[in-house]
Amino acid sequence: MGGGWLIMVLALVAAMYVRYSRKLKVAVRARAAITMEGGAPETAFKAHNFRDIDNCVDELRCGCDGRFAVLGETTVHHDGRELRALRLECGDCEEERFAYFDLSKLRH
Repeated sequence: MGGGWLIMVLALVAAMYVRYSRKLKVAVRARAAITMEGGAPETAFKAHNFRDIDNCVDELRCGCDGRFAVLGETTVHHDGRELRALRLECGDCEEERFAYFDLSKLRH
C-alpha cells in the first residue's frame, strides 16, 4: 500500500515540475521578445517602406523556431515618433508578441 502513495506523490511532483517549467519558459520568452530589436517601442525596427515590414515579419522566428502570422496592427506614437505595432502569433506554439516599426523614414 505504501508504494501506491509513493507513485502518486512522484506523479504529482512531476506534474508540478512540468507546469512550472512551462510557465518559466513562457516568461523567459516574453522577456526576450521585449528586449530584442523591435520587441518594444524603444527598439523599433526602422522601416523605409511597407515591404521592409513584410520582409521583417517573414524573417522573424519564435523561440520554438516557428514563423509568425500577423493578427492585427495599429499605429502608436512614442517619443514623438509614429510607430506601427503588429500583433504576431507563432503558427507552431501560438505564442503572441508585438513587433514595432518606426515609420519616420517611410517612403510611399
